[in-house]
Amino acid sequence: GNADVLALVILDTKTFDFDILYIPRDTIAEVIAMDAEGNYIDTISTNISTSHSYGDGGDLSCQLTADAVSGLLLGAPVNRYAALHFDAIYTLNNILGGVNITFDSDCTEIHYSFKEGKTAKLNNYYFKKLLMFRDYENPESASIRGLRAMNVLKAMFDQLKGKIMEDPTVALDIVNKLGEHITTDLELSEITYLARNVGKMDFSSDTVVRLPGETVVGERYAEFYADDTWIHDFVVEKFCVPVE
Repeated sequence: GNADVLALVILDTKTFDFDILYIPRDTIAEVIAMDAEGNYIDTISTNISTSHSYGDGGDLSCQLTADAVSGLLLGAPVNRYAALHFDAIYTLNNILGGVNITFDSDCTEIHYSFKEGKTAKLNNYYFKKLLMFRDYENPESASIRGLRAMNVLKAMFDQLKGKIMEDPTVALDIVNKLGEHITTDLELSEITYLARNVGKMDFSSDTVVRLPGETVVGERYAEFYADDTWIHDFVVEKFCVPVE
């Protein structure tokens, strides 16, 4: 299936500062199309979320998605990937004992009490609804839903950070419990390294950056066209080292 939420984590492994670039699923990008046997067909300009659907639902899908993101960012390297299957949401929420979230936007269309700035503990029903709900009359609804997922990601990070600082093996336990619901090329040694340094990481309100651009209504679906000038400047700032 398609990639529902796309985000690129850019981590400085010296300082452990990180940014997350949220990429709307409707972003138009160059995508490698493959047939059912995994043979190359063509490279097409289409919704970036479809890059995942041309693979095998596992590592190949993730690699194709990583290639599409890299191409969108002018060839900036995407060195690792991690995909969480939708079937994992209940498992993940249960591992956390319910996600404690402070809403960074108004979500009263989901529940009257989910007001901006308010905090709630999500049961499985509302955890799923928060990640799934969208207003199909609004062409921006997929992006709005994706940004809610970023809010959920921050809540999970904040909830787990202290536990992982006390015992880094907690991170490995979570990966093991997610089992077949997670696909990643991160080595166990890399996950352990990140877990041991999680105390140096800060997920602030400025960590997530939404890719800027324009949404238009296409023949069938919404289409998001990224700001090419912004992408150039972002890539230079985050991936390039000045020549001395």
